[in-house]
Amino acid sequence: MFILSVLLILYGVDSRELLAIIGGIVRSKRKKQKISQERLAELADLHPTYISEIERGRLENQADREEKAEAGLAGGKRDAVGNR
Repeated sequence: MFILSVLLILYGVDSRELLAIIGGIVRSKRKKQKISQERLAELADLHPTYISEIERGRLENQADREEKAEAGLAGGKRDAVGNR
């Protein structure tokens, strides 16, 4: 979350724009790996609706969900300290 705050300050990007950028990155990586939102949700231990919301930049407090989505794209679930 600290990094997001720094980006907001340094680049003058509002939070909604930043969430849209992050969502676009998640969507792009998912599509490059040729997996569905449903499969990413399964890998990330999230509901498919959350993946959709992340990709559309619609969630205001989504840092934990983004980390889970990133873990799913990296190939597996992670625990609270980042171990698979």
